[in-house]
Amino acid sequence: MSSSWTFDRISSYCLERQTILMFLKRKFGDGGAFTDSDFDVQQFESDHYIFRVPQKLTENERTELLRLREDDVLVG
Repeated sequence: MSSSWTFDRISSYCLERQTILMFLKRKFGDGGAFTDSDFDVQQFESDHYIFRVPQKLTENERTELLRLREDDVLVG
């Protein structure tokens, strides 16, 4: 992991840590080069996760990740 990585954050509402890790590995994984600990996903306060990434997520990537929320199928 490079020291040039940065921290990013996302709402934790109905979003599991494992879902975030899966998304980040798929996005930045580079063929499995990174482990869970590289991304260092942690609950921050009660309503956000913080994590390390090579670059901050774009708005489109945030939207894609938030669509993976557990209760997304319950909307409506």
